[in-house]
Amino acid sequence: DVVVYAPSNYEIATSSSGTYGDNLTVSQTSGSASMTIYVRLKAGLSVGSYTGNVSITSVNAASQSVAVSGSVMVPDPAITDPSVSSLSGFIYAQGAGPSSAQTFTTGGIFLNAPIGVKAPADYEISTTSGSGYTDSLTLSPTSGTVATSTIYVRLKSGLSVGTYNADSVVMTSTGATTKFVKLNGSVIAGTINLPNPSTLSGFNYSTGNGPSRVQSFTVSAVNLIDSLKISCQSSNFEVSLSPNSGFVPGFSGNTGGLAIAPTAGSVNATIYVRMVAGLTASSSAYLNKRINITSFGSNTVIDTLNGVVYSPS
Repeated sequence: DVVVYAPSNYEIATSSSGTYGDNLTVSQTSGSASMTIYVRLKAGLSVGSYTGNVSITSVNAASQSVAVSGSVMVPDPAITDPSVSSLSGFIYAQGAGPSSAQTFTTGGIFLNAPIGVKAPADYEISTTSGSGYTDSLTLSPTSGTVATSTIYVRLKSGLSVGTYNADSVVMTSTGATTKFVKLNGSVIAGTINLPNPSTLSGFNYSTGNGPSRVQSFTVSAVNLIDSLKISCQSSNFEVSLSPNSGFVPGFSGNTGGLAIAPTAGSVNATIYVRMVAGLTASSSAYLNKRINITSFGSNTVIDTLNGVVYSPS
């Protein structure tokens, strides 16, 4: 049989995925033997060059050898690929920021310097979910390694309406390939839709009577960050969320009127309106009055009201 010996620091096997060792035996059949031998440098060696000869022997046969050489090198510093290549959906209504946070993970091996994590101008980052947000972070290695770390990202508060796309969190370290996580976000404006109908007329009664009959309009809004406020320009009209009760006068300063809290930023409501009782007779004093429909950071829309108080005839 043929006996094959590996040199120091190397090991051999009869298949690439087989069991490696310092030597192996190739059985002969009728005096012949043939086998492919796989050679590899052992694990756990120090940095340096390693040479030697694989020795091939058999009784009464001239020995042969195969020269082998290899090396263990100092590895290049590496920043771990981030867990995601991009994060999207950073969003808030104008005046309500910052956005909710999203996360990715990163780390590093064989580092000679810390990992610097830099947020783009309109975003901020932290290593904790609820605090410590800043423009940049430093992840310091221990024995060249930065353990897998979670980075929290959010869109900054106070931004104008618009999109904030194609910006990236940048991760750098001396000698390592720079890594990126692309960010996409937006700041949106609250929108109040035109009421339906936009004009209400026929709030009429004769002196000594009143209030007028009740009429209604519908209003809707999206992306609100504050209550939808329904305020009458004139104290001669009052509003309610019910056709039969709960009527209140328009805003005086910051009181009165209606304030409808949004659900998930949206409002869909029916507003009931009537002209108050006890007004003096006039065919013009109660015309072209308006209801203002407003919310912080949103557009303002107007509903027009017309009424007449008649003198008895």
